[in-house]
Amino acid sequence: MKRFGALAGALVPLIDAETAILDGEIITKDASERPIFLGLVRRPNDASYVAFDLLWLDGEDLRGKPLLEHKRALARILPRDRPLLEEARYVADRGLELYQLELNHDLEGIIAKRKGYWPVLSPSGRF
Repeated sequence: MKRFGALAGALVPLIDAETAILDGEIITKDASERPIFLGLVRRPNDASYVAFDLLWLDGEDLRGKPLLEHKRALARILPRDRPLLEEARYVADRGLELYQLELNHDLEGIIAKRKGYWPVLSPSGRF
């Protein structure tokens, strides 16, 4: 995390929450705005963060709630039009089309999550 400590420090004040755990990815983009993994090695100072999900917000564990509730809460705490921090686009019920689009444009992948409830592990590691 040392390599991206400056990015983390810049992101924290942008998030409108006392405490939050986000699921996301540090990326760099090419000139056409495509995420490029190798850019993290070549240009780490150009990195930004894409948030996929919000797992915890101000003392509340959101994992036991439907994904759409996570997404709505995430949208409320993220700033608009900040190049360092953005929310991943959400596409429902069109996974095969999205997959084909990713292949056709040589993109690096898709994050897929259940729309419904997540099974939450107890401290013992059991559902």
